[in-house]
Amino acid sequence: MKTFGNTLVLSVCILTACILPLNADNTNNPPNSYSEVKILAQKWQTTQEIETDFDDLLSSKNIKGQVDENSIKICQFYEKEKRKDANPIPYNYNRENKRLILEIAAEPDNEKALKTYRVYFNINGGNTSDKHSQTSKNILPKLLPNDASYIFSINSGLKGKSEKTESNVFPFEIPADYNTGFILLTALPGVYGNYSFRVLPSSYRFSIWVKGKALNTSDWNMRIIAGWWSEKEKKFLMPFSETTVKEVRGISEFDWTKFEKVFTPPLNTDYVYFIIFLNKSCKGGTMWLDKPDIAIIDLPRLDNLSYDGEEKNVK
Repeated sequence: MKTFGNTLVLSVCILTACILPLNADNTNNPPNSYSEVKILAQKWQTTQEIETDFDDLLSSKNIKGQVDENSIKICQFYEKEKRKDANPIPYNYNRENKRLILEIAAEPDNEKALKTYRVYFNINGGNTSDKHSQTSKNILPKLLPNDASYIFSINSGLKGKSEKTESNVFPFEIPADYNTGFILLTALPGVYGNYSFRVLPSSYRFSIWVKGKALNTSDWNMRIIAGWWSEKEKKFLMPFSETTVKEVRGISEFDWTKFEKVFTPPLNTDYVYFIIFLNKSCKGGTMWLDKPDIAIIDLPRLDNLSYDGEEKNVK
């Protein structure tokens, strides 16, 4: 019995020696951590991205260890009530692209549009999974609503339907007596209030695919214009931002071409709308538009780290 006792004591000592360093690491690197970000919701459901470099985040806080990717949960946090939603939000995580993509619910109230989200995760001293991505749901970033029939509206100077065709392409004809017109690509505030696109003082990229045929002129040009609207001032903020699409200027026919415009809204901008403007030199022909898209360039980023003592509330 004496030998057995010594052996037991020795075994306990060895086991304790193996565990203590991990306990010490966990003391410095507590599990159940979170990083907080703010995301602007639209009046329709969107899927938005968060720049997510966990290695850089831990390194910037002088924390050793790695994030357990399988432990990631994302919940909305209500600052006034000091509570978080118990229901995690569906997301995608891609380690290679360092992006979290999550579903953002529609928010009709402008005062509540800027929402706070917490990305919860455990920190451990082991290696991360060999998987290159951890998927909770197969979703891709999308800021424009799924119901795209409102997107294309035209003034009386152009002939076409104010909705997409079954092939998801919007065609319009340019009459021979054409005298300046535009195609509204995103909703005009006050006219299509349910679809007005909210913006923050950040950078955005607008893009669209365009095709042209039998454009009867050598002097026509197309411009992409971004208009700014202040909800507080109830007026448009001037000047608007515009870009002449030089690649197709004076060309009578061209195949599908993608055009992009990067813009930064001026101060006090709450909404933006985009239009395609054709000058009056364009006399006749047909153009097609497809796949309008808006992307945030300055993504919200995980750059803070806190410990959550109420992790047990997240289911």
